[in-house]
Amino acid sequence: MDIEPVNVNTNAISILVYSDRTNHHWLPTFVYAPAQWKHKTKFWTHIESTHQSFPGPWLYIGDCNDLLNQTDKVGGRPVTSTSIGGLKSLMDSYGLIDIGFSGPTFTWTNNRQGKAMIRERLDWRIANALWRMLFSDATIQHLVSSTSDHKLFLLNTMKIRKNASQFKFEEFWTREPLNNIIIQDAWSQQFSGNPA
Repeated sequence: MDIEPVNVNTNAISILVYSDRTNHHWLPTFVYAPAQWKHKTKFWTHIESTHQSFPGPWLYIGDCNDLLNQTDKVGGRPVTSTSIGGLKSLMDSYGLIDIGFSGPTFTWTNNRQGKAMIRERLDWRIANALWRMLFSDATIQHLVSSTSDHKLFLLNTMKIRKNASQFKFEEFWTREPLNNIIIQDAWSQQFSGNPA
């Protein structure tokens, strides 16, 4: 795997990744979007120009400090149309898709209890169709963190193989006369070679 920084600023890092496994270049952009509205327009303009400059598989990943709809927040002030902005606009303009996740829905909390608690899905992983086709088996898992107000996440771009179930010998097989003969024959045979 080869990586090359392409665009780095205070709120976003884009790197060009070449993977021998896929035989393709792809561009992940890791973000920590500004929380203040006065800085968001400049941030989203920068993200759009990064996306426009790379025609290949692209993944946008990180803390967007943005919501897509009311269901992305529980507690606090209601979500309004003005509080949904840059992320939705980026997705709509370029046909980007949320790649989904498993685990807890909300990725941020204000760490308060009771009626003062606010939980939001501020962390997003969105991609273009080219990235999704290149990594069709990719999964995101939201993990629990005890040290941060944000959830950790794990991105796996390869299909997760399930281990074959372990062989289990059932005691009742010894009561079958034919099985005892098969087992005795197997143990009496000579084998050569490397056990590895």
